[in-house]
Amino acid sequence: MKIIKKNFDKSMIDTISFIVIIISLFFVPTSIDGNVIHNAYLYKNLFFIGFILIYSFIRGKYNIKALIIISFIHLIIWIFTLSTIIFTTDTFRLSLASYSVIIALSLLWIVRFESDISINYFHKIFNVVNIILLLWGFGIIGEIPWVKDLTLSYFSQYSDYTVDVMLNYNKPVISFGTHSIASFHFFMLFLMNLYTIKVKDKGTAINHIFMWFYLFVNLMMLSNTSFILSAVMLFTILWVNKKIQLSLVIIPVSLLTIYYLVSSGTLDLYINRLLYAENNGFIGRYANGLFATNYHYILNYGGIGLFKSPDTGIRLTDSGYIVLLTMGNIPLLVAFFYSFYLFLSNNIKNRYKLYIFLTFAAFEFAATWLILDVRAAYLQLFVILYINGLNNLYND
Repeated sequence: MKIIKKNFDKSMIDTISFIVIIISLFFVPTSIDGNVIHNAYLYKNLFFIGFILIYSFIRGKYNIKALIIISFIHLIIWIFTLSTIIFTTDTFRLSLASYSVIIALSLLWIVRFESDISINYFHKIFNVVNIILLLWGFGIIGEIPWVKDLTLSYFSQYSDYTVDVMLNYNKPVISFGTHSIASFHFFMLFLMNLYTIKVKDKGTAINHIFMWFYLFVNLMMLSNTSFILSAVMLFTILWVNKKIQLSLVIIPVSLLTIYYLVSSGTLDLYINRLLYAENNGFIGRYANGLFATNYHYILNYGGIGLFKSPDTGIRLTDSGYIVLLTMGNIPLLVAFFYSFYLFLSNNIKNRYKLYIFLTFAAFEFAATWLILDVRAAYLQLFVILYINGLNNLYND
């Protein structure tokens, strides 16, 4: 196999793969004339499986420890799947499409990619992506008709009305469908620009500009997730640039704003919504009945494996942690996130791997994304290629 690998131009392979990842992550249509392509979910998963098999064969090595843990994950899932068949009388439907995401993640997480990433026109490609996504977001915020029509026609997803609702509020969800998932992607792109600045020793002016633009676009998402991530973005910008004078302005303004919100009662309303709203509040989501049926099956049957049933009230969205517990209880939850951290540790050789892991893990409290959408796998690969590519360009 080593002889075969030597026949490939590594730079060409990395560049082509980087472009494929970017297109698959940001620009693949999910609808036609606003009608969701329902089979696209499975097709995207199968394409990633084929892609990662080829790329890992050429530019990766399989990790035995990761392979053992991944095998344990699949064993847990199938044990609970079979126990559901044997011990429950409720009507369930096997979800092989969902399992294809787990297979895709498994094939990714068992690989230790070669670290000598070499991508032609590296910064130009990344900067073009930043510009397109930001202009797209500003086009939605600015209510440019053809931008909103294009988004609705070709990037509707989850349901035929989800993106329509987002666009009615001018939320710059671009190709991501919902405000929470879009906010998370903007935050990760913000982090990649931040990493560029750190590695290049203050980077370029355009990376600083992109960070501010991502902060603004993220704020315009107007969701709990976007507000929290925007606060982290602002703190990060001030910390990176050591803007002490700017901090002296922002802190008093923030305190005055909080005082106004408290005195007017607005803050109390927002906190109640943040914590207690049935669908979006943290306590409302986890403690007040949204996952009541999930808790019933977790406590009484341990889990249901690969099954799902719209008739029983089981929710397989809104929390990655609850979904993993519903599928395979605590053993699956622990093995899944340990495998993810091991994958990042094998492929990112600096302290940023922990920050990236915690960012992904924290987002799973707000949405079921890591285990549900193959774009999460593309984003992981994008981050690894970008970080290792930068390290090779500027730290050699």
